[in-house]
Amino acid sequence: MLNMQNKKDNTFSLRKIPISKKDTHNLDISVEDFDKVKILELSNLIDKWEEELLFSKDGFYSIKGKNIEDKMKEFIKELDSFILKQISLMKFQNEESKKIALEIKRNKVLAIKNEMQKYEQEQLKEWQLNVFEDSLSSAISRAVLYKSNEQIILSSFKNAHDVIRLISQKEKWDNKTYKAKMEEFNSRFYYYLISEFIQDKDSKAVSYFDKFKDFLLKDEKENLEKNLKEFKVNVIGFNFAKELFSYKLSDVEQEKELRAIKDEEIKNAVKKFLSEFISSDKKQKIEDEKKKNLENWQEIIDIVEQDIDKAYLYIDYSLSNASINAKKHYISSMKKYKCIVTDKKKFIDLITELFEDFIAFKQKDISDFQASFSKEDYNLLLNFQNLSIQEFEKINIDYKYLFSQTKDINFKKQDDKYDFIKLIFSSFSEYKKNNKKEADLKARNEIIDLILNRFKENKK
Repeated sequence: MLNMQNKKDNTFSLRKIPISKKDTHNLDISVEDFDKVKILELSNLIDKWEEELLFSKDGFYSIKGKNIEDKMKEFIKELDSFILKQISLMKFQNEESKKIALEIKRNKVLAIKNEMQKYEQEQLKEWQLNVFEDSLSSAISRAVLYKSNEQIILSSFKNAHDVIRLISQKEKWDNKTYKAKMEEFNSRFYYYLISEFIQDKDSKAVSYFDKFKDFLLKDEKENLEKNLKEFKVNVIGFNFAKELFSYKLSDVEQEKELRAIKDEEIKNAVKKFLSEFISSDKKQKIEDEKKKNLENWQEIIDIVEQDIDKAYLYIDYSLSNASINAKKHYISSMKKYKCIVTDKKKFIDLITELFEDFIAFKQKDISDFQASFSKEDYNLLLNFQNLSIQEFEKINIDYKYLFSQTKDINFKKQDDKYDFIKLIFSSFSEYKKNNKKEADLKARNEIIDLILNRFKENKK
């Protein structure tokens, strides 16, 4: 494509060539010469049209693929009309000059048309090849998506072969090329299909490989053999570990069973899956226990409000001793004081846990702290536990800033530190209540600074 920038700089000008005075009489233009110049001007105009309408950013040679279809006719028709108009405007002095101009038109249009036809054929051929390639890719994708339907797999395979034969005819492949292309596609087709079965941990991967391995090229066959070996080891390891886990053996008995496995790869796979089963089971038991404890606490709280004398009967004695004792303490305190007074040391310890490891705190069962914290303090910590990681980060920034500014305050008593922390977070809640929105960074810092100054003054 021609570069249309800086045309003035690149233009050749006869005016720049000095002419001597004795040659000035040669510049007189005859009628015949005048027509010749017009003919040359016509040729220049055609070249300029070609440059600006064919090679421009949005011109004919910028059109790609199928979009080129029928565009040449439009451009040639416009060119023909443009040249005829220019010829009519030039008013040649003799008829012979007009004939020459029309001959130039015919030759120029023919030359431009030939070049445009070449480009059109290239683009249409490129489009055809892209359609063919898309058809082959779609055949593989369809087979993979419907991998459980053998009829669709077979249909996709046959359709792809029809496309390859069509490409062969269009491209005029020889037998050797045709055979190589077929083998390449067949290998790719079954490679992706079997790989998908492996990915889904489907045992069909093995049967499909045994059935179609002769269709696979060397590299793809070796790659699948390696993956299938690993797949078989994992399947055997998974099933063995699942069965072994179901027996609920002791550690000693379990180790004895593992030692009996002779194949090291399978043994390692069994160990890996067994470890995952044990870990998953442990997590599930913790979650189940947590849920069970929380539900029992709600039962205890409800019955304490209705008939506190019966509350001990609702304690779930299948839970841990710590949970049972916490509930007994809660019932006893409610019976004696009608409320729970916060254990400030436990509160500060739990707040410290919160900011030291938020993920661990989120997973922790804090329901037993209802025996040690007032309802307000327990709900505060429960709200912290339900924060997202992003929400916690904002609170964590406040906390770090807060205690970076407390060097001048010596919290000698747990009460002072407890009061300080409670006042900060209750002030944030009060701000939200009064302003109908969360405090931004500036507002939070102002609240913190105000409380810090108050505590410093009190210390003085």
